[in-house]
Amino acid sequence: MDEKLVNDVLEFLPTESSGHFVSALKFYEECGNENCIKSAESLRRALEEFLRFKLNNTMGLQQNIKETGKELKKRGGDAQIRNIIAQIFGYLDQYFNENSKHNDGEIDEPENEFLIYQIGLLMRYLNRIL
Repeated sequence: MDEKLVNDVLEFLPTESSGHFVSALKFYEECGNENCIKSAESLRRALEEFLRFKLNNTMGLQQNIKETGKELKKRGGDAQIRNIIAQIFGYLDQYFNENSKHNDGEIDEPENEFLIYQIGLLMRYLNRIL
């Protein structure tokens, strides 16, 4: 794992989100399919709690994805970056729904590692912007 990327994320996450992110890392350490699924679900929960904290609400992930898009648009910035963020959110939400939240998918270690980095980068960016 890229320790700097992981540690940087842990430094700014609020307690609830941090706990889920740490759980995801622990499940990743013993990544068999079942633990990779648990890791992915913990990542989903970390992102959900992070967005609740940043947007100061109690909405679920899907609704907060929309709220994040609205907030990013209000704050300006490049439209293509907002589109990239929206696409990433869309793919992640679909992935989580199909592989960890509603169903148990086939998640392997490289996919799990990718998810850890992707969620970490996304939260890192949003922490600076929101």
